[in-house]
Amino acid sequence: MPKVVSKGKVKLLDIEITVYVLDNGQRVIPEDDMRKALLFLGIPQKDIEYLLNPKRDKII
Repeated sequence: MPKVVSKGKVKLLDIEITVYVLDNGQRVIPEDDMRKALLFLGIPQKDIEYLLNPKRDKII
């Protein structure tokens, strides 16, 4: 299981997004912050729910 080795914030105009760096080099954004970023970009709530639903079809 990867472990968090670093945590930072990315500021996008009026919002801040948390970003974690894992020990395997992967960067991840927590779901709440991803949701906040998508809303900021104007993505409709129903589309965000679809995108973040782990049970959705993998074919887009």
